[in-house]
Amino acid sequence: MASSSKATAGRKAGAATANRDSIHVSRFNKKHSLDDFLKVCSNRIVLVERKVEYRLMVTLKFRFLKDLEDWKWWKLISFNQDVYVNAVRMFYFCGDNQKYDAQGNVIKGGESDDEFTTKVLGKEFKVNAQLINELLGIEAGLGNDIIPENVSLVEACKVVYRNAGITEFVSDLGQFDLHTRLLHLLICQCFNMKKGSFALISRNEMFILYRIIQRSPPDLGSIIVRKMVQAVEWSKKVENNHSLPYGKLVSRIVKHFCDVPSNEAVEKEPTLPKINDAVIGRMNYTYDPRKQEWVKKDKGQKRKEPETETATEAAQEAAAGDGAGTSTAGAAMTQREVTNRELSAMMLRRFTVIDNMLTRMDVRLGKMGGKLEDLEAQIWEIKERLPLEDEEDEIDSDDMMTP
Repeated sequence: MASSSKATAGRKAGAATANRDSIHVSRFNKKHSLDDFLKVCSNRIVLVERKVEYRLMVTLKFRFLKDLEDWKWWKLISFNQDVYVNAVRMFYFCGDNQKYDAQGNVIKGGESDDEFTTKVLGKEFKVNAQLINELLGIEAGLGNDIIPENVSLVEACKVVYRNAGITEFVSDLGQFDLHTRLLHLLICQCFNMKKGSFALISRNEMFILYRIIQRSPPDLGSIIVRKMVQAVEWSKKVENNHSLPYGKLVSRIVKHFCDVPSNEAVEKEPTLPKINDAVIGRMNYTYDPRKQEWVKKDKGQKRKEPETETATEAAQEAAAGDGAGTSTAGAAMTQREVTNRELSAMMLRRFTVIDNMLTRMDVRLGKMGGKLEDLEAQIWEIKERLPLEDEEDEIDSDDMMTP
């Protein structure tokens, strides 16, 4: 009876392992093993291209919007695609930008920075700028290099900051106007993706800003594939924990070449809330309903707002109590309407912030729920592998599923 129970448990454990192998092992080769993937890359954060509230760009009269649409760059922001998180991790982990000779030996120093091959879901394919541009319908830019010819970094700073007196490289977002700050945010979270603080501007970001402002855009496909090559190299190193960019775009590439199974792990977008009014508010701007535009906040504005509103209401009550004429009453009514519009705009911004916080909480709770389900399944599998009390066989540690 005991041996029968053990055999049943063994069949269940074997079935679970076979199912796991059928999902994962066939996606790898000898060079890139499942064990290495689980050790190095299985928990890497996948960055997803951030979406933008298009209405905001129109009402803001975003001065770069028409150019981004004409160059088809906006497609990278607006297209919809579920993110296959594990497939994205495998896309980078199995990537190879080495060059080989006729005998299959690696050419020393022959790494490519503008294309690589990878293997996902058993399919091997090459990734380069041409592929990315074709998938997104993006027109090739005026050149593959981000850095324009005969333009120094200082000259680029003069154009971007609109300051001819600059004599050295400046990395200060505070000197940007609102439109340039938004453009820099789009570069960091969509075009040349990175994770972390955006307070400092890199050399490449400065040149991309310069070329967009000068309306001589670089090739977006080249920008993206070079960032991907960096991530391919990061994904194999245990000592760093770099995130993996372009979650939606990579998922689109995988879907183009592979038949994605129905049980593939999917992270529904949006992972981050859209770039909206609340984001601009955090850039120290506020909407002025009288001017009908976004203006820079004054220092201490939040503290002064209640005092100003109270003074306005007191002046209106005094004017009404003194029996003011029709013109005075009309002016008081106009001030009250302006105050109501300001309050409505402030409430809308606060509701937007709360809605974004709830969205992020939903995403985190969903991830926690998935981890709990995986942990529960592993616990049950371990229980099935435990020997019965009347047997002295020891459990081989290699047979245990890695948590």
